[in-house]
Amino acid sequence: MRKQRLFIGTVLLLALFVLSACGTKDKLELLDETASTDLSAESVASVHVGSSESDVLKTLGEPIVMEETKEPKATYLSFGSSKKNIDLEVKIVDGKVVRYVLPTAKYETEKNVSLENSKEEIIQHYGQNFYSRTDTGTEVIGYFDKEQKINLEFSFEDSLKGILVTTY
Repeated sequence: MRKQRLFIGTVLLLALFVLSACGTKDKLELLDETASTDLSAESVASVHVGSSESDVLKTLGEPIVMEETKEPKATYLSFGSSKKNIDLEVKIVDGKVVRYVLPTAKYETEKNVSLENSKEEIIQHYGQNFYSRTDTGTEVIGYFDKEQKINLEFSFEDSLKGILVTTY
């Protein structure tokens, strides 16, 4: 009887370790085990991954903040009403959008998801082919478009706090 309890305890401990390790995976470790979702129409204000920097500026106007980094070489454009109220952040590499972030509810995804939506509503709009992970204590669900090499992630604390669209 004691051996059986010890065995069950060991199995439960091992299962908890495996489950907790899964929650800390890098998103690309989840690529093979996550089915693809079509994200080819994903855009915000007609800006999408692959848009040119000039198209972004024509569409959205002058950014509130523009920062350039040398390593890695990139340009970051922030749009909003002020430096404290950023509604859209865009990362440009080699003249093309490689990532954008929606930190407020001003913009929404192609499937009408904004920071006002719940996890359940996101899954209704984007489907069951998502992965879950934890990133610095924040719950994240995400989708991969394997043909377009686009990744869409939704970050949660008590509610939806951010939306990220990026290439991988």
